[in-house]
Formats: sequence, C-alpha cells, structure tokens
Amino acid sequence: HEDTDEEAEESEGEEVYDEGGMEGEGLDEEDEEGVRGRGEGEGDSDSPNVLDSHWDIAEYLPQGAQEYFLIIVNAFIYRPCQKADMIKKQRELLLANMTNQYSQMGGQDPDGDEFGGFGSSQAAAMSSSQLDNVDAAHAIQEAEESDEAKMHDYLCKLVNEKLTHHMLKIVAELQDFETGKQAFPIRAGSVTLADKEGEGAASHTSRSVALEFIKTVCHVLSLDTSVEDEVQRMRRALLAQVGHREFSSISTFESPGQSFVLPDLICNHCNSCRDVDLMRDPAVTSDYPDDNWHCNNCGIRHDLDKVELKLVEHVQRRSTRYQLQDLRCTKCHKVAKRSMSQRCSSCSGNLECDDSPEEFNNDMRIMARVAQFHEFHWLQEIVENAAM
Repeated sequence: HEDTDEEAEESEGEEVYDEGGMEGEGLDEEDEEGVRGRGEGEGDSDSPNVLDSHWDIAEYLPQGAQEYFLIIVNAFIYRPCQKADMIKKQRELLLANMTNQYSQMGGQDPDGDEFGGFGSSQAAAMSSSQLDNVDAAHAIQEAEESDEAKMHDYLCKLVNEKLTHHMLKIVAELQDFETGKQAFPIRAGSVTLADKEGEGAASHTSRSVALEFIKTVCHVLSLDTSVEDEVQRMRRALLAQVGHREFSSISTFESPGQSFVLPDLICNHCNSCRDVDLMRDPAVTSDYPDDNWHCNNCGIRHDLDKVELKLVEHVQRRSTRYQLQDLRCTKCHKVAKRSMSQRCSSCSGNLECDDSPEEFNNDMRIMARVAQFHEFHWLQEIVENAAM
C-alpha cells in the first residue's frame, strides 16, 4: 500500500511537469504557477507555501533570460516544498492511526498478552500510555529518516529528469538571442561599466546570453550541496550543447556585478541608521531617479551631499592607508624597518606592500562606478586624482 502511494505521488509530479511540455515562451501553466507562488486565496487552498522570489543576480541577465531563470530556480524551491508538505501530512496521518489503534486496544497486543508480551515486572512498572509514547517515538524517528531519504531522491530526480529536460530546451532558444555586452542590462555594479580596455573588454564583447544563463542557474542550484553532483552533470550537458568545455575559463562562473556597502547611512529626519549597498540595493539603484534615496523608515529623501561627503572621506582614507602602508618581507614576513631599503635587513628577502596596487586600483574602479552611476561629480574627481 505504501508503494502504491509513492507511485501515485510520482505520477502526479510527472503530470505537473510534463503536461503540455514547453510551448512558446516558457514552461506549462502549472510550473509557472509554482514558480510565481500562490497568493492568499489563490490556487490550492491546502498549500501554505507562498513564494516571493527576488534575485539580484538575475537582474544582470536580459529580460527573457530573467523569466526563464525565475521559472527554473523557483521550481527547484517550490516543488520540494510541496513534496515536503505531502510527506508531512502522511506522517501525521500515520501517527494518528497508531494512536487510535493503541487507544482501541487498551494496552493489549494483538496476541492477547497484556502490555505487548512484557513480563509482569515490566508491566507493573510501565503503563500502557508509556508504551504508547515509546512506540510513537520510534515511529517518529523512523518516519523522519525515511522522509529525508524520500526528499533526497525527489530532489535528485527533479534535477536529473525535469530541470535538465527544460534547461536543454531553454538554452536552445536562448542561443538565438543577441550576443555581446550590448545584450545585457547595465546596472550600477555591472562589469560592462568597467574594464573597457584590454583583456576586460575582449572577454565581455563576446558574451553569450545562453552561456551566462547556464552559469548563473547552475551556480544558484549548486548552493544545495545535496544535489551538487546532479547539478554538475546538468551543467556538463548544457555546456556541451553551447560548445564549451566544462573546465574552460569562459565556463567558470564569476559574479556579474560588484558590491559596495556604505555603512551607517543616517536619516536626517528620523535618525534611523542602516547600511546601503550602492550597487545592488533597489532603494538607490531604481531606473526611476525619483524613487531613489528615500529612507525606508519615514520615506524622507536622504541628503545626497552628505552621502557624497561620506564617500569622498572613504576614498581619502583608502588612499592614505595605501600610501602609508608597511613593506613586508616575502620570506620571513617581518616589517621592513628602513624605508628606502629594497631588501629585508634580516634575511635579504624581497619586500612587498601589504596592500597590492591591483587591490587599490580595483577599489578605485568600484568607487568610480559608484560616482558615475549616481552622478557624484566631486567624488569622481577625487577618485581620478587618487587612482594610479
């Protein structure tokens, strides 16, 4: 009877995924409902799951690829929740049936021996209610172990059969999208705003929408370590479809955007304080300038002159720290005592800066992007003077 229930659940899950297949712009209607979540009073009234999904990493993909990203990733989140609810209800029903059986038996086992075959000494020390608790505890432990195995098998099957099947079709469609950096949206932290010369420009000019979609989706799905091997197999098949090797440098995931957190931004009206990511926070990076820089607590707009002053002070402190840093021996790791010496006085090893020029220049490029996106002209001038 238990095997029959499992087969019925699997067939129901297959019907949800396979009915209608992929037509036109995306997956079938049931998948899209699961992806977008169910609001109160919508869909299945017995399902407590409401999915409200927002992914900053998806904002760096073209609009069509963003929709596919949400469909795949949210299905990976939503479907296991449905399965877990179904397993939980089955376990609760099992425990309820056990409780009813014990209450009807009144402490007698099916063979007629009181207290299930225990001796008279144990029967005197243990009441029927205590026996019920012991059996219930064993049943709960066994049910939880079985539930974990069921969920792992379900996740593996979901990735191997369902998501891989849909991803292959989606990637085939995305291969017809326009390639190049002009096909991707420009955000405050977008890589396309920096590194426009040399190697950076060459690597981003030929960006493929299908390839970036594969790397982004597989990176997100691999965060669940229980299906890491299944995701790697799916990634290998998808990369082969677009003609790239699994371990090539172009197939390696890199963050599509930078981040810079401005700490302790204080509202002048209500004195509320919070940290703001100037490259990712929707409260300051909206496409509509009038919607940016409003306090989350009172709604009053922040004083941008004070914000720019904080950023200028940050650049000046960063530049000062770089100029006044110590030289350290690469061999014995001691700090150099002589400022003009080229080698360590203790072991004659080479001396290097604690803060490399590459790290400093990268920080200045990030600040230049912040100044350019938010139109902080004073900050941009300070960064240009500080940059090497």
